[in-house]
Amino acid sequence: DVRVLGYDSAPESLDAAEGEGIVQQRLGAQLEGIQAADVAVFALPVDATIATIRRVAGLLKDVRLVMDVASTKQSIVTTAESAGLGPASVGAHPLPGTPLIYPSNSPTKSQLLVRQGMGPRKTTI
Repeated sequence: DVRVLGYDSAPESLDAAEGEGIVQQRLGAQLEGIQAADVAVFALPVDATIATIRRVAGLLKDVRLVMDVASTKQSIVTTAESAGLGPASVGAHPLPGTPLIYPSNSPTKSQLLVRQGMGPRKTTI
């Protein structure tokens, strides 16, 4: 069973994602609830990704995979490693959004999707 948790600073985008069944549960403004995720994907600009990882690193300790889709990696890798997330952290290439990824009536693109329910937590990455 897969459940997608999400947050967006634009409430109308999150409303649209929920309305289309993309997001099943909202995270709080401080990303409360992210610690329940198996996989966290940050889709933010580089500086915002760094700030967010620093802010929520303590909540990510049990997350099996922490990914970002920011454009550059070195500063994000350094931040993830210094936050103790290095072994679980993977950078991915940014891809443009399509209606298949984002809510069709969303005025902005989703900024964070967190996926839960990918199986047992004890997995080697």
